[in-house]
Amino acid sequence: MRDVIVQVDHDHENRLVAFGGAAGVVGEVMRLDLSGGGDALALEVEVLDSRPVVLGGSVRHRVQLGVIEHAR
Repeated sequence: MRDVIVQVDHDHENRLVAFGGAAGVVGEVMRLDLSGGGDALALEVEVLDSRPVVLGGSVRHRVQLGVIEHAR
């Protein structure tokens, strides 16, 4: 995935939700690099769920991610 919007999943501890143009593969582990406001953070995450959604008239993918740990 590239250039996604990431939100904290307030209903589940240690989970994020990413919205982007590519579907996720459940069980896949990847590194997620976050940046904003001059700060950067790298996380190791696992895809927990992936489903298409319509946002602003376009099909995007809502990918639920479980945070495994801060990546090194």
